Amino acid sequence: MHQVAILWTSPPLGNYSYDTFSGYSPPVVAKRHGLALSWPRSMRIALRFVNNDRNLQVPLPSIEIRVGWSAQPQPLPFAPSDLSTPPANLAAVRRGPLLFALPLHPTVSTLQMPAKGGECESANASTCKSADLEFTRSDDAPFNYALVLSGEASDGLDGGAKLDAIFRRRADAPGPIPFAPDAPPVTVSASARRVARWGTTQGGKVAESPPASPLECSADDGCGDLETLELVPFGSTQVRIGAFPWTTKSQ
Repeated sequence: MHQVAILWTSPPLGNYSYDTFSGYSPPVVAKRHGLALSWPRSMRIALRFVNNDRNLQVPLPSIEIRVGWSAQPQPLPFAPSDLSTPPANLAAVRRGPLLFALPLHPTVSTLQMPAKGGECESANASTCKSADLEFTRSDDAPFNYALVLSGEASDGLDGGAKLDAIFRRRADAPGPIPFAPDAPPVTVSASARRVARWGTTQGGKVAESPPASPLECSADDGCGDLETLELVPFGSTQVRIGAFPWTTKSQ
């Protein structure tokens, strides 16, 4: 995760007993105005704790974060984001209202466990939500595919090219969970090639921005052999690729 800005840092909170719990600190309130942050992607607000080897306990219901927007369309002074990067001209596979994606079969790990003696270890812990799961792409899950279109296509996909795809029903009717990851009700098979120059960042966990289309995709360009992908409804996946670069068979 890229750190855009540090909004606020608390004063030291070490003047309270940590070996024998006697009570929480008084409420800590912070306000920031006129931030005018510029970033060309989505942003998240995160709380980062440095517990200095002490047992830091935070009552979750006491955490409240509010974000407000200025009445000005563009508060000044403000440097607009660099949006000069040309569009990648990607392709998506849709059938009616459904968007189909390539599932990456993620690995699941526990992101945060409750501290010993906390609320989650009480007798009535059925509603505890302190354990969060993290879904990351498996190392052996290939993602960097370009869809292969038949016919001739211009940059705007309006030259008569199309995707040779096969739609399949996997069940006569949806199950109790219509988009269960282990049993998607429908799938789409489509032709594709691996694109070697489309890599990852952050130790392989995050895909780079896909290359712009149409791709020159041959063995000399680092493209693999023709393969068949099985795409599933977007809602049947936790980690997926839903927008693909594309090439044509003539390339």
